Amino acid sequence: TSDDAKGNAYNVIGNLNLYDISPTMFSAQGDQVTGWYQEKDKEYSYASTDNDHYLETYGGEVKLKLTTDLNLNTKYNNQIEKDYSGNEITKLEESQVELEYALTDRVVTGVALKEVEELRDGKIGNATLGGTRVEYEINDDSNVYAEGQTELAKDSNYDSNSIITLGGETKITEKLSADARTSAGSRGNYHELGSTYKLTD
Repeated sequence: TSDDAKGNAYNVIGNLNLYDISPTMFSAQGDQVTGWYQEKDKEYSYASTDNDHYLETYGGEVKLKLTTDLNLNTKYNNQIEKDYSGNEITKLEESQVELEYALTDRVVTGVALKEVEELRDGKIGNATLGGTRVEYEINDDSNVYAEGQTELAKDSNYDSNSIITLGGETKITEKLSADARTSAGSRGNYHELGSTYKLTD
């Protein structure tokens, strides 16, 4: 692109609490629907993506509290990356179902099933992935967790994508929190540190 080219980025997120629709049917805590749409023009760049690629992501999530201890989450997400000529470079379409169960007041475990279609390195691959997560709440301000993912079934075009992740989050002050995670998997290893600061209450 030319030096004076300008682009735009859009990010829209909507959330609906199902309790507001039917208080007798849904729980005030946990029953909600979320949808999102994100788009980045080819000419727009930011710190993590400095290229002339077009990016589009959209999806939705439904969370339902089935019982006091059992939650059901379903999620769909589609992400497309195109080059300057409009050709698709990567594409990732995911549909996921997850069950979460509170073993105790401080221990929550979950299992997930995910269907994936992925365009990567010029090949379209499909896979069914299985995942599990265990989270321990140390106190009201901190928690740690472990996650694992592996392929239950895949075709020859889908590259292996098994991964193990360890992480944690903590609230430092009323407005400042920090998180860290480290992952090791068949597609490489990565480490991540982050923090969040609330400008307003």
